[in-house]
Amino acid sequence: MISFSYFPYSLTPLGSLNANSKGEGNSGALFKISWNSENANLTGYADFHSWSQFGDATIQDQIKNIELGIKNPHFEQTIWLAHRDALARSQKRSLFQHPVQIRSNYLVSDADNFELATLGDLKQAGFKTLKLKVGRNFKSEIAAMNEAASAGLRLRLDFNASSTLPLFLNYLNQLEPLILDQIEYIEDPFPFDLKDWQEARKFAKIALDNEYDKVPWADLTKAPCDVLILKPAKLNIQNTMEIASRWNLKVAVTNYMDHPVGTAHALSVAMELRKQYRDMILDGGFLTQHLYKADLFSEQLTVRNSELFPAAGLGIGFDQLLETLPWLQIKSP
Repeated sequence: MISFSYFPYSLTPLGSLNANSKGEGNSGALFKISWNSENANLTGYADFHSWSQFGDATIQDQIKNIELGIKNPHFEQTIWLAHRDALARSQKRSLFQHPVQIRSNYLVSDADNFELATLGDLKQAGFKTLKLKVGRNFKSEIAAMNEAASAGLRLRLDFNASSTLPLFLNYLNQLEPLILDQIEYIEDPFPFDLKDWQEARKFAKIALDNEYDKVPWADLTKAPCDVLILKPAKLNIQNTMEIASRWNLKVAVTNYMDHPVGTAHALSVAMELRKQYRDMILDGGFLTQHLYKADLFSEQLTVRNSELFPAAGLGIGFDQLLETLPWLQIKSP
């Protein structure tokens, strides 16, 4: 028997989060999921974060789905992560007990409100890569890219599928060689279209994030991208790694710009995959908590030399905080 409890939350952004966001907050819920049988009783925790801009169910709709027994891939990942956490807790171990080094890029979600002078400080703090959300204000974005490239930082640009092929190519044509040489990849330049994405790959390495399901993988003779962005909160890990292995693609694991519990899960998955796949797994993207107003959970995460260090505890950590939350029980079928 499986039972569900939840704790709703809202994250308060300190600025605009991407090209599709105007600074509004996002809601979600932490889930406490228990599996009870004659042989074992397991309880684990995971996050369900809703980005309605990208078609996610609201937390209210998701709770209704649970009550009706309706599943969707997003929540199936929440269950899978909670079960992974539950197994570790039942074995009295941390999911980080054998950590491997995996750096994180530093994320700038809004170039208009970013202090360029801090880029030198990021380099001194051990950061190798800057990820910049782009497609809103070219002047601010180019200034940030110039400063980052001059500091020797690699660049990851993310359009959140907000552009078009002509606009994207025009954008690239305005970048100086110094910037172009520092670009590691460009993520979701515009909505997926096989012909247009193949054309874009002639000019830059392209990363696929949001539209896996629109790619006709079985019919391809050539991959439409160079990098897969793997968000454990949303995507089946095994399926993603099978695609990456088949097409010899690199993989960057990131969080979902979600709750620290979701971030901890993403980090633990990234470490496990790097142990198994080694250089196929690029440095990730886990440091998004500075984009939101701090809370008790985010205060337990620490960063050293561009690496995220999780909270202490069993599973994904946060033991005391999770145990003391006022959980709400869901009636499931």
